[in-house]
Amino acid sequence: MWHRDGTVGECDLCQEVMLAGTATTVSRGKHDFRHAFSRLIRRTSVVDVLAGLGGLIPGYVLIVPRRHVLSTGELTRSELFHTFEIAWIMARRITTTFGGSVVMVEHGSSGDNRDPGGACIEHAHIHLFPLDS
Repeated sequence: MWHRDGTVGECDLCQEVMLAGTATTVSRGKHDFRHAFSRLIRRTSVVDVLAGLGGLIPGYVLIVPRRHVLSTGELTRSELFHTFEIAWIMARRITTTFGGSVVMVEHGSSGDNRDPGGACIEHAHIHLFPLDS
């Protein structure tokens, strides 16, 4: 949930975790909560499950470690097990609801910040989305 220095910083996902599902960050750096909404689906002690933004496809969700890490490789063994256990539970629910298969893709950062133009959020997260059978 927090950076190593004890702050939330500019990480949008850390800010959403800190808001405990009461609102989403509307746009990076702008916190106008008049139009904010919660996208929290499920919360555990290790991860938040969030509805994906951007309308990729109905059923699109993110699994977000509550602790700020750049990649799931930085999680402890028990956190990693828990994260993927929740991901597989959600994948089964998505399949039950939408049919077909579910794609699971980890997305994070290597920590190389030399190219600030990238769209990647520097907080590990796992994308889950259904594919038509």
